Amino acid sequence: MFVSGIKIVKDWQILVFSFFLEVIIGLLFYINPIFALIPLLILFSLSIFYYSFLIGPLPWVFLMVIATGLDAWGRIIDGITLFHVGWVMSIITVVYSMLTSNIKIKIKFPINKYIIIYLLLATISLTYSPNQLSGALLILITISQFVLFILVANYIKTKRDFLIVIWSLLLSNIFNSLLTFYQIAFQNILYFGRAAVESSSGQKIWRAAGTFSDPNVLASFMFVGAILGASLILYSNLTKKHKFLIGFSVFLSIIGILATFSRSGWVSLFIGFMVLIIMHRKKIYFVYFVTFFVLLLLFFVLFTEYGGFLIERIISMFDIMKDISIRTRIGLAISSLKMFVDHPFLGVGFRGFPIYYDFYWSPITPSALLHVKESHTLYTLLLAELGVPGLLVIVLFFKRVIVDTLKKLKEIEDKFFKSVMIGNFAVFISFIITYFFYGNLFPDFNLIWINLGMLYAFTVRGEHK
Repeated sequence: MFVSGIKIVKDWQILVFSFFLEVIIGLLFYINPIFALIPLLILFSLSIFYYSFLIGPLPWVFLMVIATGLDAWGRIIDGITLFHVGWVMSIITVVYSMLTSNIKIKIKFPINKYIIIYLLLATISLTYSPNQLSGALLILITISQFVLFILVANYIKTKRDFLIVIWSLLLSNIFNSLLTFYQIAFQNILYFGRAAVESSSGQKIWRAAGTFSDPNVLASFMFVGAILGASLILYSNLTKKHKFLIGFSVFLSIIGILATFSRSGWVSLFIGFMVLIIMHRKKIYFVYFVTFFVLLLLFFVLFTEYGGFLIERIISMFDIMKDISIRTRIGLAISSLKMFVDHPFLGVGFRGFPIYYDFYWSPITPSALLHVKESHTLYTLLLAELGVPGLLVIVLFFKRVIVDTLKKLKEIEDKFFKSVMIGNFAVFISFIITYFFYGNLFPDFNLIWINLGMLYAFTVRGEHK
């Protein structure tokens, strides 16, 4: 990508370097023949590193996608993960490439002003927030995620790039799905996020969390790959063999999402698929979609011991006051609104909700879950912490993404790129729905910004060809 701008090394420089390298190798060989291999291995490693990574940040972007799927399993030490390594190295490669080439990075996007205003509101609110350290940390995380968005928007641009990202997500889904099968089958608590689901008869099973510490976050990760894969099947011009492999990956992803018993994940997946079907405008696909899920549920009910749990979990979504988890979410949302009523314009301050919660808890919240002090509904949380301006700027931000995407979709003619954009649009809508039930994902969930980056990648240099 940046080879055209790299300075060519002259012949005499190569000769001088080779001479000194030969001298060093000779001296090391004289000390011990094994030592002579050390500079050769170092040179080989540096060459691979240079040509594989320093020519551009793309490999590191791919690493960040995979690292997101590994989540807890990608931790290196303490709070350092593979994602952090990929992020730092991508920044280094971008700076290096800009210094050694004429490549320019596009940093101006239509959504920038909304992100900046959101960050300014959050930063100003820290002056009166009771949770300044946590708030400052989340602001820094949001800035780093915005940088990730810029990286993806600039460097994911060819058909090959998009396929690598989507297949990275699908392969992560396959791995996590297989892991969830193991977790459900053997009920090994060591591999779980310590969340259980209980049937009306009193039976309890642990929910699978894959490589994540929370089943809901795993489901949120997996529905991204599933929706993108389904979009490629419906809209792209890929070969039948390729579509079959994607379809099998999507199928395993759906099973994995079911194994999480995450109702927010189920609803978001359903909404994403519905967006794909509505945009396709073929009613028969809706019939196929419903038939598939009915048959899938029948299979679990008739041939597994988990069918009853699935059915009861689905029914619980329509009996909100009976389910303890849903009542807690409603209670947290009510607490957010109470804070908003007392602080309508400025809010209680960024990350102030957990601190003020004890003074605003709702009687509807089950006493067993009063220790949960993180609001699960993004929109009421914004009202509580940043007031009307906070909610307004995020609503306008989401609106702008939707308008820009629909406008760009009319311009794109290539079937593959159109399928990618439709898939990412469906994912974005799914995230908007997810924020009603699991708003904790915003703004620090990596895939949100990768999703935005892929949507705006089409605006960097026009339609990809």
